[in-house]
Parts: sequence; structure tokens; C-alpha cells
Amino acid sequence: MLGRALVVPSLLALAACGTQTSGPQAADEPTAPPSSTASSTPSSPAPTPSATASTAAPSSPGPVGVLTLAGLPQGAPPHLPYLAADGATWSLVAPDGTQRPLDRQYDAFAPMGGGLVGTTYVDDRTVAVVLDGDLREVSRADVGGGSLAVTPDGAIVGWLGTDGSPHVVERGGSQEWNLPAVRGGDSLAALTSDGTTCQEAVEGNGCAAYVNSADGSRAWWAISHGIVDTVPGVLAVGDVAQGGAMVAMTSVSDEGSCWGRFQVWKPEPVWETCDYTLFDFSPSGAHILAGPAYLDGFGQGLAAVLDDDGHVVAEWHSRGQAALLHTIWEDDDHVLAMVFQDDAWAILRLGVADGSVELAVPPVPDSGGSYPFVLPTV
Repeated sequence: MLGRALVVPSLLALAACGTQTSGPQAADEPTAPPSSTASSTPSSPAPTPSATASTAAPSSPGPVGVLTLAGLPQGAPPHLPYLAADGATWSLVAPDGTQRPLDRQYDAFAPMGGGLVGTTYVDDRTVAVVLDGDLREVSRADVGGGSLAVTPDGAIVGWLGTDGSPHVVERGGSQEWNLPAVRGGDSLAALTSDGTTCQEAVEGNGCAAYVNSADGSRAWWAISHGIVDTVPGVLAVGDVAQGGAMVAMTSVSDEGSCWGRFQVWKPEPVWETCDYTLFDFSPSGAHILAGPAYLDGFGQGLAAVLDDDGHVVAEWHSRGQAALLHTIWEDDDHVLAMVFQDDAWAILRLGVADGSVELAVPPVPDSGGSYPFVLPTV
């Protein structure tokens, strides 16, 4: 996501005062992390609904599109880099179509300078690897759990180390840092910063890492100047925008989950839905990418975009057993989706304004059940 202007409150200089709890009823408000701005706080937030009710989705959603690989027009290639396989060889594919071969397969990656940060498996361990502009390895480290997280402007990429410390890479891959360790943390959910570095006093007040527990019962933020504190009111963080807006899970059951739109230092959601899982903010923060409230099995049956007030802007439903495996924001107006159908894989472009669907990368035959594309972490 693209960064937005941000004012960091002076509260960053104070110690956190939040009370750690294992549920969403934290009573105290902790110190605001670097992504927070007091001016972003809603003037009159909606009341929190019950876990069985939804206040986010109206009865009549916006445009409804169809997810299928059949009969789609061919559109422009993805405007973001992605990874593609040709047999056993993987390449980094630029928006202009240039393919640069990689020395191994990566299951997740984020652009970094002219290179990338990616995760792969080495000797049954998940390892994060930093590649420079020539795609040569600069460094590697074991990953404690989860995958990569990226600041909204893409300048900082991080993962959770085996000691529970969020590890960040910045300055085009030339600098790496550890943030304070989070005891009990299992995965890095989001990163925010008011500049392009986690180093304080260089161009801002540093950065904040949002970490989820393995059992989905607690989330923390770890701030570059040493504070670790519980994120109040949530079970797991989904994404955090540059102005302090956050989407996070508030409850979970055998039937699905409920998610809320928060300001990161407030324990009550601005609004809540039990109809969708909330994934990621759009680059401007105006929209939220979402999926089904109940996620299970191979792929998901729908994708949706909600506005910042929780209203459905557009929705897409699978047809002909099309399996939706991954969705990301391409820009404010489009979503890229990796879809599998009829023994073929493709990357689709979904238009938010009209619910349109087109091919961004045409279908390629399945090869032994292995996915042939990897979309970037953005």
C-alpha cells in the first residue's frame, strides 16, 4: 500500500499503560504507536454490535461480478511485480514483462529496492532471504512463524524471528533491524512507520510491528523505542493503514468470525461485521479487501470490497468451482486475484467500480498441483 501523510503524537515518548488481557475487553488505552494520529479518531463511532449481528454489510451490495476463467477478455499485465514458474525455473516478472530468473522458489515475497525479500524452505525451515538489485543473496534468517509484512508505502519489509523479535529490512535492503521481542508472538501481521526507516530521530519516530499469537487470542504491537503492549479489543490484527485505521478479528466460532474496523489505540470498533473476513486496506485507505467470514478448504468462494464505513462496494462470486486462492490490491481501483479452475491457473483483475473481471495473466495448465504464480505482499 502507498503511504499517506502522518502526524505522530507526543505520547510516543511515554511508556505504554495498557493492561494485557487474553480477550477483547482491555480496559486501559495503551500508548499510541507510530501509525496513529489523533485527528483520525472518528467523531462519533458506531456502537459495537453483538457477535451474532452485522452492521457493516447493507442488504443490497454494490456491483456483483463472476469469478471464472471462462470467456474473459485479456487485459493489461499486472502493474505490480509477481513471481512465475516455467517448469522448475522461477522468475521475477516486472510490470513491463521483463523476466529475471531466480535461484529458488519463494512462497512469499515483497519488492525491496531493485531486489526482493522472500520466504522459502531450507532444510525443513522457513527462511527469509534478502536479494539485492542483481538478485544476489545479501542475508538470510530463520522465520519464527507466519510470513512477511510490509509498511503501506512498501519501504520496510519484515518478518517475525525465531526469538519473537520482528526483524525489518529497509533502505533498499541496506539496513536491517530487530524490534523488541514479543513473548508469545507467532506471526507478524502488519508494519507501520512515519518514514522510510525504523531508526528513530532520523526522519521520524520509528516504526511499529503488529504481532498475532498462534491461537488467535491476542495481538501486540512492538514499537522501535522499546515498548511492547497488547492491542486492545482484538484477537488478531489483519492490517493497519498509515493513519491508524486497523482491521482486526473480534470473535471466532465454528460458524465463522467477526471483524471490526478500529483506530489502533481504541478498544472499541468503529464498526463490526460478521459477514466478512477483513484482509487489507487499499493504497489510499479508502477501501477494505475482504473475503468470507468462514475460511476453510481449497480457496474461497467470494471476494468483496467494503468502504471505510463498512458498506459493500463490490462483490465477486465463484462460478464453475473456480477456487480463489489469493487477492491483493493492485491499486485503489483494482484487485488482483489468483484463481484455479479446470486444471488451470490464472491471475485476474477485478474492477472495484463496476465489478468487472478480466485476465491479467492468461491461464496456464496445472503441473502436479503446484501453483505457478506468487503475488507480492503489499
